[in-house]
Amino acid sequence: MALRVTDIDAPREPLDRSDAYLKLSVDWRPGALGLEPLHYYLRDRAGATQGYVELKVSAHTGEVCALVLITEPRARTAMPPLDVPAKPGTVWVDVTAWMGFDQIDEVGDLAVAEGEGSTYYAFSRAQPVKWVVAGFVRFGVGLGEELVGVLVEQDRKGQHW
Repeated sequence: MALRVTDIDAPREPLDRSDAYLKLSVDWRPGALGLEPLHYYLRDRAGATQGYVELKVSAHTGEVCALVLITEPRARTAMPPLDVPAKPGTVWVDVTAWMGFDQIDEVGDLAVAEGEGSTYYAFSRAQPVKWVVAGFVRFGVGLGEELVGVLVEQDRKGQHW
């Protein structure tokens, strides 16, 4: 079950919490998740040491509020097309599968691509057909409205931890 994008809300300025231990840690709603955020964990088919990502999601709205790269994917992929439609916003995902759970653990095909000035973290083999731009992060949305990856600008303009 991939995360399905259900809505796009107003864009929020990201807070970059990345440090020496976490290469990528971004928060769009610091402190707004309340006591019970939902956690979506996606690890590579070859194991968590080959790639592991966490998305924190609002239990009430489905808004993706945080992104943490726990382990960078080892597999490489090509950069996705950057010339597909893009709009500013924050993605909301379908949380109906979480009924009674506070986390979902899934296995996928994680990969990374380095481009000129940005890094793409693929959550699946599907390519983005549109981008949702939230500060220095672009959410890649696939043909079936699934969240297929994120593109992170290396020049992280915005707030820093």
